[in-house]
Amino acid sequence: MRKYIVCIPTTYINYTKGFTMNPYLSSSSLKRIAKGQLLGRYSSVIFVFLLHMLCLVSLQMLVSLVLAPMNMMKFVLYYAALYLVFIVSGFFKAGEAYVYLKIASNQPVTVSDLFYCFRGESNRTSYIQIRLAAIQLFTVLPAATYSMLFLESTSLFAVDGIYLFLTLLGTAISVFVDLLFSQCYYVMLDFEQYSGAEVMKTAAQLIKGSMGRLFYMVLSFFPLYLLGILSMGIGFLWIYPYKEATLANFYLDLIQKKTQK
Repeated sequence: MRKYIVCIPTTYINYTKGFTMNPYLSSSSLKRIAKGQLLGRYSSVIFVFLLHMLCLVSLQMLVSLVLAPMNMMKFVLYYAALYLVFIVSGFFKAGEAYVYLKIASNQPVTVSDLFYCFRGESNRTSYIQIRLAAIQLFTVLPAATYSMLFLESTSLFAVDGIYLFLTLLGTAISVFVDLLFSQCYYVMLDFEQYSGAEVMKTAAQLIKGSMGRLFYMVLSFFPLYLLGILSMGIGFLWIYPYKEATLANFYLDLIQKKTQK
């Protein structure tokens, strides 16, 4: 039994053309829907965004200051601590998914919703994020280890080439995994009866055939990211909630069309 349903004014609907019986909403339609849903809610979502960033940046700075990887022992401790930070970040990401699913379903939200998964979904969130954080860590470890061991003692050009290859490979794997499991927390919150393993399996099946659409939609926000950078970061107070609301509507449209087939 699903918990959330999308509330979309019919004036926003502009279906994409395709070969399925149930075409998906276009990226531009999802963005228009998100804009409409955020009207009157920006103060809450901006505060959620700032609180999220404050918590994560504080954790990352603490780890970096205390365990800067200057030798092999600190290198191991640093990435062990970073793994824990990755796990904690998943709880905040799941809390954001909760906030924006409620917005997309026309439900009231509070700042405390950001911490919902620390309270009510800790077991399933832990199951999912322990695995996703491990993958995230292993995508950065090869390049980081190579840099730690060889960057100062080997030919600069050779090391740069290998380091660049490892970095690009890790980035490609990370992007693929992020897309593959992008719907995990939406599925977890929407299907309360699913176990952590069922959530991950369902999320991977759900996004099948739509990873390209999702990748394109995320890329379409890059011009706004540039504006956010030019505004000294102030623009991200509105850009980030806009993107997250669009992604929540992407999920609701996706699950609705998939279950109709």
